[in-house]
Amino acid sequence: MVKFGLAWIKDFDTKTHAKANGCTHLLLVNGHNSHYTCAFLEYACANNIQILCYPAHTTHVYQGLDIAVFGPLKQMWSEEWNKYERETKKSLTKETFLSVYGTAHTRAVTEDTVHTAFCKTGAWPFNPDAVTKDMMAPSCDTSSQCHLPVPQPSPIKAIAKMMAALTISSPSPSPNESDTSDSRNPFVIPPIISNTFNSLHETSASFLTTSSPVQSLSPLPPIIPHTFSPIPHHAKDLMTMEVSTDKERKLQVALCATVAKCEQQEKTLLAMQSSIMLWDGCVLDGRGGGGSRWGWGHP
Repeated sequence: MVKFGLAWIKDFDTKTHAKANGCTHLLLVNGHNSHYTCAFLEYACANNIQILCYPAHTTHVYQGLDIAVFGPLKQMWSEEWNKYERETKKSLTKETFLSVYGTAHTRAVTEDTVHTAFCKTGAWPFNPDAVTKDMMAPSCDTSSQCHLPVPQPSPIKAIAKMMAALTISSPSPSPNESDTSDSRNPFVIPPIISNTFNSLHETSASFLTTSSPVQSLSPLPPIIPHTFSPIPHHAKDLMTMEVSTDKERKLQVALCATVAKCEQQEKTLLAMQSSIMLWDGCVLDGRGGGGSRWGWGHP
């Protein structure tokens, strides 16, 4: 990483040194710490290069590649990919990827595109009005997916994926649509259902899809526990410090409420984790009737 960073900034210095003509260079970089190193910054200081990092979580506003380059590149890439497969009657492979992508890159990343990126982000010509308050407003919660505190077992994941796919890809038929089903095979299993049925063979619910009957002496499927750590927080000092303004008081009240909510979530998660561990201790050894490797139940 260090060698790559130095090689990159040296290449930047070489290509801009003559144009700068002794003036200070300005290099805009993403603020992620993996994108620059100590040696990278030392070289910049020694060669009159100013490093300016984008603020965190703002590259959708300031990053010229995101604003004006990646969009055309994505479109050109799709066009070149389709053109290659249409003309050669072959699928794209690792050996042919670079040749196809290179054409798309050359078409998309032009001098005009780069100038547009700098202009739209207000970097050059410098324009602070290019970034508005609406662009920097907090994001709205738009996710429609729930997240459970304990990871779902693989059988549940397979069934949930199937149900989601059927909901999206199988809209209700119109009453006016003609019946085009095959009378000799009125029930056709959709591919998503057959794929899910096959995937269950590799999970702990494989006994549901086997043709052999399940006997009373068959071992119970194991439950693999997923452990997790309580939610950490370091806000005790802020909760007890003296406040001098009404705004600070409101912030402290909001912080106390958030910490209390986190503590309640920790208790709930720990209780769920404990119940999983106890259940695992009862059934993981495969003995039915409540047998346990810890000694309760059957001898």
